[in-house]
Amino acid sequence: MANITSNRHMNLATRQLSTSKTEQEYYMGNKTNRKRTSCLTIFHQNIRSVMTKKEELDIIMQDKSVNPHLICLSEHHLKTYEISKFTLNTYKIAASYCRERVPKGGV
Repeated sequence: MANITSNRHMNLATRQLSTSKTEQEYYMGNKTNRKRTSCLTIFHQNIRSVMTKKEELDIIMQDKSVNPHLICLSEHHLKTYEISKFTLNTYKIAASYCRERVPKGGV
């Protein structure tokens, strides 16, 4: 992750992953691995309130080595009406879920 300016940003992307270093490198866009194989890349983050981490997420997604096909953010804490207003670079929302009765959560 050459373009990320601090370990704090790196931690956002990796702290929820319980994977080996090799798998983390793969998910974070290991260019060598991606050139040799044709695969679907998914970035998943248990974000625990996306609005408080939006700036960090934008910085991670601007890094050219982090180029996932799909982004999945769990526990985004957004309400249904807030989902349509949320943007992240050039990605479009394909599916979402918001709890109506219980605060927080969501995918």
